[in-house]
Amino acid sequence: MMSPKQLVLKVIMLGNSGVGKTCIINKYVKNVFSDNIKPTIGVDFANKAISKDDLKSQDTIMLQIWDTMGLEMFKSINRMYYRGVHGVVLVCDLYNIESFKQLDSWIQEFLQNQDRSTDFSDFGFILLGNKCDKDQPRLVQEEDLIRWCEEQKKFRQIDIDHFIVSAKTGESIIDAFINLSNRMMEIIESKQSNQQQLSFIQGYRTKSTYQLRQVDRPKKKGMCCSSQTSN
Repeated sequence: MMSPKQLVLKVIMLGNSGVGKTCIINKYVKNVFSDNIKPTIGVDFANKAISKDDLKSQDTIMLQIWDTMGLEMFKSINRMYYRGVHGVVLVCDLYNIESFKQLDSWIQEFLQNQDRSTDFSDFGFILLGNKCDKDQPRLVQEEDLIRWCEEQKKFRQIDIDHFIVSAKTGESIIDAFINLSNRMMEIIESKQSNQQQLSFIQGYRTKSTYQLRQVDRPKKKGMCCSSQTSN
């Protein structure tokens, strides 16, 4: 492996509007939760350092976690969002069956628009079933998540671990991101030479990666991440 240092790895959140993507990021990065988030529509990212104590690797890494902040409602996610990605967090709402059905569309859109590799195993993936804190019968069962992950392995040769999480309580969110971090590091370390590893890590660091183009739109009303909504 290359000499120990902090690596910056790009992670994107994918899933229908209202499944709690922004709330998951806020809980993981800031340990805060709000059930009435009304973001300006656009693209944003948050940074989260992962220490080597939580990794199987000797390196520390910085996760750059990108959020669409509502753009998925307008079907207008810029291709910049998909550039240089190392890890993907797919999110569905355990109380919204449509959000589960749309997972295939989200992973297909990513694979068609990403620019880093023709080998899908070069990306780390996790699937989060969110809002497990709600005391109601679930419309999406853990068995559904397991079956979907097995189908991705069979038909796309992609390994995806699933987690039942709550952006409200924080249940299993840290474990999920550590799992993804270790998976990405395993992929990097599988490269045969230091030069291959360096190219693999730095290949996405183009100027456009850091030019976040905020799209000014009216604020959307409603509780996109609330445990009280089924969106």
